[in-house]
Amino acid sequence: MNKDKILKLFPIETERLKIRVAHMDDANIIQKAKESRDANLLRRWMSWSSEAGMSMQGTIGYLNLAQFNERTIAFLAVDKQTGAHVLGTGLDAEDDDFKTISTGWWLSHGHEGKGLAFEGMSALIDFCKANHICETITSCHYEGNERSRSLMKRLRFSYIKIQPKAHQCHLNRQMLDILDYELKI
Repeated sequence: MNKDKILKLFPIETERLKIRVAHMDDANIIQKAKESRDANLLRRWMSWSSEAGMSMQGTIGYLNLAQFNERTIAFLAVDKQTGAHVLGTGLDAEDDDFKTISTGWWLSHGHEGKGLAFEGMSALIDFCKANHICETITSCHYEGNERSRSLMKRLRFSYIKIQPKAHQCHLNRQMLDILDYELKI
């Protein structure tokens, strides 16, 4: 399936969330959500959380990439009742027909521990299955990120391999292992 066909299938909804394609006019809501989080947590665990990535210019750059790159789709999940940003995620295809995609996620401040990441990512995975979007979904987390490890287990991802000391943490410059996972659809 190609990006244009996938985009036509959105938004999708869960009990509490509306998951939709992120557009340039979402830059402020996404930036505000990034700034609402404890920057140390984002900078510890997110690959995009360099100084540049944490800036408004970084947010705009990512949304531009998602708009013009045929292999990248940015999503955001908002609370269905309030419209507040809850979850940032996306799909990055390794090939033009989205057979293998990579994903990740982060939550806005105040939404941790409520099952919202599981709800949103389960819906996205179920959507991919139901619409035959891809064959494999990959994801990863960095050494020590137990919340992501636990969520990947709950989402039924299988551990594949470790990349020793392959990521430099944006918070403290420490080299961390990357733990790779996949989910066959």
